[in-house]
Amino acid sequence: RKGHQKAPAYSMRSVKGEITVFLSLSFTLLLSFIFGILESAVIQGSKNLSRIDTDRAIYSVFGEYHQELMEQYHVLGIDLGYRTGNYEEENLIQRLHYYNSGSTDHQIKGIQYLTDQSGQAFREQVLAYMEQRYGMDLVKKFTGTTEKWEQTETEESDMEKKTDEMTDAMERVNDSLDASGSQTEGEGMEEGPSLPDEENPFRIMQKIKKEGILSVVIPKGKKVSEKSVDLSGQASKRTLKKGYGTFPTRKGLDQTTEKLLYNEYLLKTFGYAFRQASEQSEGTDESGEKEWQSDRSDALAYELEYILQGKGSDKENLESVLFRLFLLRISGNYGCLSKDMGRMAEAEALAVTISALLLMPEAVEALKQMILVAWAGGESVMDLRCLLDGRKVPLVKSADKWVVSLSQLPLLLTDGGSVRGNDSGEGVGYSDYIRMFLFLKSVPEITMRTLDCVEEALHSKHILFQADQCVTKLEIQNKIIVYKNLNYQYPVYFGYE
Repeated sequence: RKGHQKAPAYSMRSVKGEITVFLSLSFTLLLSFIFGILESAVIQGSKNLSRIDTDRAIYSVFGEYHQELMEQYHVLGIDLGYRTGNYEEENLIQRLHYYNSGSTDHQIKGIQYLTDQSGQAFREQVLAYMEQRYGMDLVKKFTGTTEKWEQTETEESDMEKKTDEMTDAMERVNDSLDASGSQTEGEGMEEGPSLPDEENPFRIMQKIKKEGILSVVIPKGKKVSEKSVDLSGQASKRTLKKGYGTFPTRKGLDQTTEKLLYNEYLLKTFGYAFRQASEQSEGTDESGEKEWQSDRSDALAYELEYILQGKGSDKENLESVLFRLFLLRISGNYGCLSKDMGRMAEAEALAVTISALLLMPEAVEALKQMILVAWAGGESVMDLRCLLDGRKVPLVKSADKWVVSLSQLPLLLTDGGSVRGNDSGEGVGYSDYIRMFLFLKSVPEITMRTLDCVEEALHSKHILFQADQCVTKLEIQNKIIVYKNLNYQYPVYFGYE
């Protein structure tokens, strides 16, 4: 028909499917990649979260340091027993679990205590504190004198031997004088020639040998502390708990500087028998005598004397330190007398008198040397009285600084400590000698006795503390299941440095 259009005819034909399969495979691979990335991100995120949790936990655990130890001694450490007396490493693991989710398995691989390697951990923290707080200028003035200090050990040993020999000889002379006088009286004759006690120069050395140096040097109105401790329970004596693992050690200072810096810490932190009047805390007992005390209420009043000598009582430690000081002073004073011709002549004149009483003219020279040693000993007694009274004495005496005359020497036993040396304001004080003695002691011995004093001081305040149960460094192996059966392990180290 006109105007009629025939509809187009559509024919059916087949199309190949290669493109559809490719897209499907590509899409599958893309999804696998995406899910793989997500799974990897989940695993890595779990690892990171575990590390963050562990870091937060270990920082929190080390933040629980022993407060009194830090405040009084400027040293950080974790009380393993947390003041319960139950010292178990599991306590640290429990605290780690407390501060994180608890899903991490912690195993201690290394642990360091304050007492390990003879107190090395304690010493390192002390040195770090002193270096930061005071700097090296604190000890620079002492670096040039350490060689002289080392020489004093030989002088002390030589003088102790010489003093012992001379004191024995003095005792024999006194016995001879006493026997001579007694024999003359026993025969009913007139009293024979003898040397009265108030003129005998040897009595002072005899008393020191029999009764100790404290019997002649204690200042009037002072009383020696009677405090004591049980040595068997001290960290330096008992069997200690030991750490394990390998930890870095502090480096940077030479050995001499470290010793000087550590010793300054001791002098600033611990008590000793004498402190300046502004620093000294004195108590009065029932008899009205004042007792030397440190500036803290510790188990031992003379802590530095204990660190030097390691004896169980304040009296024993003070006696030992003062006798060492006495020997050093005798050595210098004897040298001063040997160069003083006037005093040498006085000693010789008295030696001639004593030899005549003994009917032994050939003994003049030996008696002269004994008189010189006794005279130097008397001057040394005056020096010690001066030091214990808070004053200074010249390191090396000169003739014009000499105090005790030969006639005054026997009176030192009866003056009750009232005769004391002059103080020019120059020279060395008691603390200077303590500093020298500390330098001459071995590092491990000094450090461990320091820990003894720390323990005793805290115990005296009823605070539970054991230095060999105080943690300073820790290495932990950590394990966590991050995904299905996939384990992740990593180490963590932390320490007070």
